[in-house]
Amino acid sequence: MQAALERYLSYPYSLINGLESSSSRAVLEPKAKQLRMNGYGKRKNCALPYNSAEEESFWSSGLLSDHDGVALTNVNFKNLSEHFGFRGRQDHYDAYVQDLEVAWIQIQGGELAKCVRLNENPTKTHSGGLSAKHRKTPQEMWATDGGPRDPVQLFEEFLRRRPLEMLTSGPLYLAIIQRLKTEVWYAKSRMGEHKLSSIMKTLAQTISIDGKEISNHSTRKAVVAKFKKAGQRRHKIIQITGHANETSLDDCDEIDEEERRTLSHIISGYSGPSTTTSSSKASPPSLNSLPVPPSTDVVVPSSKYATSSSTSLGAAISQASTNSLAHQYSNIQSPITRTNDPAVQQFHNCTVNIQKYFGPQSTNQASSSRVECQIGEITSPSIPRRKRKRAYIIDSDED
Repeated sequence: MQAALERYLSYPYSLINGLESSSSRAVLEPKAKQLRMNGYGKRKNCALPYNSAEEESFWSSGLLSDHDGVALTNVNFKNLSEHFGFRGRQDHYDAYVQDLEVAWIQIQGGELAKCVRLNENPTKTHSGGLSAKHRKTPQEMWATDGGPRDPVQLFEEFLRRRPLEMLTSGPLYLAIIQRLKTEVWYAKSRMGEHKLSSIMKTLAQTISIDGKEISNHSTRKAVVAKFKKAGQRRHKIIQITGHANETSLDDCDEIDEEERRTLSHIISGYSGPSTTTSSSKASPPSLNSLPVPPSTDVVVPSSKYATSSSTSLGAAISQASTNSLAHQYSNIQSPITRTNDPAVQQFHNCTVNIQKYFGPQSTNQASSSRVECQIGEITSPSIPRRKRKRAYIIDSDED
């Protein structure tokens, strides 16, 4: 009521937030609390969005179709509300045929696509004044696959069923002829505001949606829910819905029944039906079947490589892989002797020392490794190892 008075009177001070009206708000505050205590103000009549299953029920029951004037009006009312952000009654009532046009537009790839373009009239949030913000993107409803649910095809059928003299002009919504004698389904008179304001409510009552308040405003909430589910950003959504700013979406951005059900199951600790299969009940794999990570050790065999005291790591690996060591040295029985130093490992009569070069290096020595093979002794690294920095936890003196 305060917002309505403020818009009507054009008062220079705000009745809702201004300091000049603080005394009136102080009087209304206890009255609002008293009404809430008596059970009022719990938004029992708040419009809720219809979900995808309920929308499918509209289509499957024939309430949204092109087989008669009522169904054709219903489906175009829903499509225009969702694609152009028309409000529940007034935007539809003020719409004229000349405000919408069917156009062919060249899209990416050079193809032509059909769409319905809206030349927007002044609305509640876009009044058209000098300082009023306009929607930055053109309002367009694009054709899909040409099927029975194609919005552009349904809109063209909606125009084709109008009287001949009103095909390109006049109010968009006309009264429906009950007893059809020709292919014209609509009269020359305008559809009433009360009939327009009850379209979605009638649809919900026809398919018996109980426990949910469905009205014309549900179309705006439903399209916001569709955008939210598709992951669209808010600055894009308001370009379609026509909201003045992103914060205005808070009233429409509600979680649906499936999300509320999921949150309730999280609270209850319920994870849904068991999906355990027979394969998951099998015994755990043995140690032999587990994958073995690749080893960085280089096994250098006996005297064949003893003539070279130093060789590259890549050459040793390549030579070892090409010589079928498992076949040639299958008679070796002695195990591998490992030291505590991971860089120095001792094998059969041969010690492999893999040492990374640290510190300042030349470009030819950067990121290089060294493999030293000596008989009967372990070589010590010629370059000292870098000491690891110890991490300390610094306690704060503040509370």
